[in-house]
Amino acid sequence: MTGISRIARLRHPGVLRDFTWPVDLPTFGRYNLVYGWNASGKTTISNLLRALEARIPPAHGEVRLTINAAELGGHEFGQATIPIRVFNRDFVSENVFPLGGGDVPPILVMGKESVEKQKDIG
Repeated sequence: MTGISRIARLRHPGVLRDFTWPVDLPTFGRYNLVYGWNASGKTTISNLLRALEARIPPAHGEVRLTINAAELGGHEFGQATIPIRVFNRDFVSENVFPLGGGDVPPILVMGKESVEKQKDIG
C-alpha cells in the first residue's frame, strides 16, 4: 500500500521552522493521530497533509515527504496520488459547521438501527 512514511524535511515559519525527521522517530502508520501541546506544530502538520489531500502546494514553507522510499516535494503535490484523508479543524469547519450560513452537508449513519429510525421518521 502506498503511504507516507515520514516528513523528511520541513521548513516553515513557526515551531517547525527547520525540521528533519529524527532517525529514532518511528515512521507513520496506516492511520495516524497527531496530538500535542499548544503551539507544538499540529496545525502545521495537518495543513501540510491537507494540502497533499487537495493536491495543491502548501501555502507556506518548503516540505519533502518520504513515500515508498522516494521523496515528494511540496511543489509536486499537484501530481501526487497518495490516498489520504485529513480530518482537522478546517475539515470540520467546511463540512460539519460551515461558517456564513448555508446548508449543512448531510451526515449519514448506516446500520440496522438507523434503518428502523428512518422508517419511524418517514
